[in-house]
Amino acid sequence: MRRLPRSRENPQRSEAAVSNQHSATPAKFGVRGIPTLIIFKNGVVAQTKVGGLSKAQITALVDSHV
Repeated sequence: MRRLPRSRENPQRSEAAVSNQHSATPAKFGVRGIPTLIIFKNGVVAQTKVGGLSKAQITALVDSHV
């Protein structure tokens, strides 16, 4: 897993990307399609969304969990 730079708009939000080298991680969270967005809140999966989303959709989805 590779941690991405903190969001300038919301420094409390953290983002990470998982590559094919970490094959156990997608399996652990049931990822079967790409792209998959998993939102964690307090270390627990709060929501999973599979499929392409616009920047506005991603922002709204993430903001709904903050």
